[in-house]
Amino acid sequence: MRIPFAISHAGQLVSASEVERGKKCACTCPECGEPLIACKGQVKRPYFAHTTGADCAKAYESSLHKAVKWLLEQRRALLLPECFVRMHTQFMPDVFGYSDSDWRAVYAKPEDYDQAHPETGVGHVPAQFVQFDNVHSEQNEGDVRPDIVGYVGGSPLFIEVAVTHFVDLDKERKLRARGVSVLELAWTWEELETRLLKQAQGKIWLINRKAEQRARQDHAERTGRMAGLLAQREHEQIRLERMAFELKKYEASHLLRFDTSGYYSTCRVLLSPACISMNLENPSDTALKERFRRKMGEVGAVYSSQRRNYELPPSEEHFLSLGRELYVQFAIPRTGRLKVPDADRDRMERAIGNGIRRWP
Repeated sequence: MRIPFAISHAGQLVSASEVERGKKCACTCPECGEPLIACKGQVKRPYFAHTTGADCAKAYESSLHKAVKWLLEQRRALLLPECFVRMHTQFMPDVFGYSDSDWRAVYAKPEDYDQAHPETGVGHVPAQFVQFDNVHSEQNEGDVRPDIVGYVGGSPLFIEVAVTHFVDLDKERKLRARGVSVLELAWTWEELETRLLKQAQGKIWLINRKAEQRARQDHAERTGRMAGLLAQREHEQIRLERMAFELKKYEASHLLRFDTSGYYSTCRVLLSPACISMNLENPSDTALKERFRRKMGEVGAVYSSQRRNYELPPSEEHFLSLGRELYVQFAIPRTGRLKVPDADRDRMERAIGNGIRRWP
């Protein structure tokens, strides 16, 4: 097994390129403590290996752990990756989703995201280079033992180094209970120092308290923005429903229309699922108009200024009786037209009178 780091005779963590070739390196395995040899060829990157028959399975993982810890302790610095946190509140409060990219980027305008996801809040923390005040390794923090703890201004950052074993759900739950941000590092040996200090790849936020707080703030602000929008949408929905009702209200299932004695005037009697409506269209005869108004008062019809007609509750019986009476009082002989379903036509024509022509 190729081991990237070893312990020198002076107790320092060293790479194979820093020591002499073979057994002259005088290095030991960071996991089992057995002697190592430095393999330094012309093609492959220098590495350490156990002497024959003394290999151990965890040497590679242990050397990387120790390398990361040693570098952080020596440099006391780290490039933190960008972090996006989405807070879900519709069904489960304070449930956070993590991503290295912005969910909102696929929407053309911020309000498009607001309408699509009104129950969420988004927190964003940009990538930043931090300088630690102190760095400690393998120290118990309550019921957890993070690989590394870095302190910035007194605030701790837990750092977990993942080579083959990543943080499981049980440990993540315990880490979250500590109320501390947690960063997980997942790398191979290649370019370790460059990635540690200059690149964001291989760094995964498990918990970012600052981003979560910003997600809560964003959710509160979005709730305020959405309150007005939702009220507007509700008002618009009510308006559309009212318009639909008004349109349906005057969808005729039965319609009687006939010419009156007034100049270019017609009378209309309509039966819909919502009402019976009656009116004189283009009335030019004042006396005729007054007679019609009095008749509507006798039957208890209510005048609608918006529709300019008189209305009664829907009833086929009232429609037939009113239609017959209005036709007898106001019609010019043989000028009526009746629009009804074919199955009702003969019955309705007989009920209203014999002077009605078929609807064209």
